[in-house]
Amino acid sequence: MQQEHFYSNGKLLLSSEYLVLYGAKALALPLKLGQDLIVEHIPTFEPKRIRWNSFENNKLWFEMEIGTADFSIQKTSDLKIAKQLLDCLQQAKKLNPDFLKEKQNLEIHTNLDFNKTWGLGSSSTLVNNIAVWAETDPFKLLNLTFGGSGYDIACASADQPIFYQLVEDEISIENAAFDPIFKDNLYFVYTGRKQNTSKSVVEFKKTGIPSSTLISEITQIGEIMAQTSSFDQFNQCIQFHEKLMSSVLKQKPIKLERFSNFDGELKSLGAWGGDFMMASSKADFSWIKAYFHKMGLNIIFKYSDLIK
Repeated sequence: MQQEHFYSNGKLLLSSEYLVLYGAKALALPLKLGQDLIVEHIPTFEPKRIRWNSFENNKLWFEMEIGTADFSIQKTSDLKIAKQLLDCLQQAKKLNPDFLKEKQNLEIHTNLDFNKTWGLGSSSTLVNNIAVWAETDPFKLLNLTFGGSGYDIACASADQPIFYQLVEDEISIENAAFDPIFKDNLYFVYTGRKQNTSKSVVEFKKTGIPSSTLISEITQIGEIMAQTSSFDQFNQCIQFHEKLMSSVLKQKPIKLERFSNFDGELKSLGAWGGDFMMASSKADFSWIKAYFHKMGLNIIFKYSDLIK
């Protein structure tokens, strides 16, 4: 029995949320958490089928069986998710017609290291794994399925923080020397709210095309954040970034909106209003945990426990 194993990293976007779609250079962080995809090839003389089981922290949450002669869904635990997954497989086959041509049954298992509602890349890790399995371009597959800037796909195979830039469909990826000496003062906190990134992006695009000045300022902030060895300057960058994005989004920064008495700075990561935020503070970890626990937030990662 032949077996193939694929793995992709989760992601967080530290700078240039929304604006990465308009050419801003983004500082993006690959995670130590991600998603596996294991494919088992089983010889058969019967009509070929794919049996798919998805796990989250080794607990089954989705299953599907399809016939590959006509790519029909034969049974599933969630029809909406099954249709999305089937579309991803079909699009991969369009990109590489040789994909799924072998005359074998396939048993496929995926496993997420993190909660799929956290916004850490359950979709992007799946797309990247399928693209690598199908021997096709993951960025093209993303565009044909979920869409987005592609920074999450870049993080899926990155070994360290990166700068990601998309200008007129041209992608630039470079390693970022982001390994702050003050990383023990950085934490990642789940806000308790799931944010629909696609809907947030649609709403943002209604505000019009951002100015080149704004794009340049946000890019520069991300570059300074990656380079500075000064904790105070890093926090000033957070403040300035949040202020600029607040003026564009017509929303209060998350610190002003929900955590005004926090001893440090808070930065929204990705779409505003949900998923994770970064906390930057000189307070010790016990104080950080106690503060957010009082706010009903119990999912907190230290920088070194989460970021590659």
